[in-house]
Amino acid sequence: MSPHSLRTNPWAVLAVLCLGLFMALLDTTIVNIAIPAIGAGLDASLDEIVLEPGPANIVEDMVRAIRTGAPVATPGESGRETVRIIDAIYRSSRAGGERILVPQGE
Repeated sequence: MSPHSLRTNPWAVLAVLCLGLFMALLDTTIVNIAIPAIGAGLDASLDEIVLEPGPANIVEDMVRAIRTGAPVATPGESGRETVRIIDAIYRSSRAGGERILVPQGE
């Protein structure tokens, strides 16, 4: 079945996009609530805790990098590593829980 022959339900697409946005906001909220506990566990002040930019700051970080020539906070290599891990989890699930080795730095 070719991708062009599939009928796409626009409500399903909207639901998936909304779910993704909700998960990003939930993640940001959890991190913001946990920051004081993280600081206490590391014996650090709030000023000393530096977090990677979240989903809301990715575009801003990219624009800053383009304008100033500075490196982005989260390089593409870390995204590829995440995809390799998720792919290994998926393949392990399809193989009945079989242990799958995650390729490193291809």
